[in-house]
Amino acid sequence: MATTTKSKRGKAVSKDMSDVLDRLTGQIPRAREKEAQALLGDKDIAQAYVKCTWWGGCYYCKDKTGTWRAIECYA
Repeated sequence: MATTTKSKRGKAVSKDMSDVLDRLTGQIPRAREKEAQALLGDKDIAQAYVKCTWWGGCYYCKDKTGTWRAIECYA
């Protein structure tokens, strides 16, 4: 069975999903820059995020304004 990706780079998530991601990540430190850069393919974009996590088939990152964004989802 092939894995497909649905790009949602930068799409803000709902308030409810933001709450879930905040609880999930707690107080983890800033995401490793190289990990985010590899995923996003751009160092400047990767530096815009303060933390990232994987949950429910998607990779989410929180930007400096506190907004969680769906970066990449796999179905």
